[in-house]
Amino acid sequence: MPLVNQLRSLKNKFPKSGKLSIGNIGGISEDRGSLVTIEALRILNAQGVELQFECVGRSDKSHKEQLLKLCEEYNLHNVAFYGYMPAYEVWPILAQCDIGFSSSSSNGNTKLC
Repeated sequence: MPLVNQLRSLKNKFPKSGKLSIGNIGGISEDRGSLVTIEALRILNAQGVELQFECVGRSDKSHKEQLLKLCEEYNLHNVAFYGYMPAYEVWPILAQCDIGFSSSSSNGNTKLC
C-alpha cells in the first residue's frame, strides 16, 4: 500500500502529543481510493499515530455510510466528511493540514496527486 508507506515515513516527524492532519479533496468513491485511505488511517492509528482526517468532496450516500461505518469499526474518531464545498470554503480547511492529497481514477487504477 503506497499510501500507508508514504504516511508511515512521516510518523517520526510528528511528536506523539500532536496530531498529524491529513486532507483529501475530490470525489469520494471506492475507485478513487477511499477504502484504501481509511485502511491506511486504521494502520496509522493502530501504530499510535494521532491523526485528524479532513475529507472534502462529493460521495453517494451509501458509500459515505460505508466509510462512516468503517471509521466507527476502526475507532477512527477524528475523521470529518464535509461533502461538496465551494473552493473558498475548502482552502481554509486544507491550509491547516500537514498533508494534502487528491486521488483520481483512470482505467480502474487509483492515482494519488
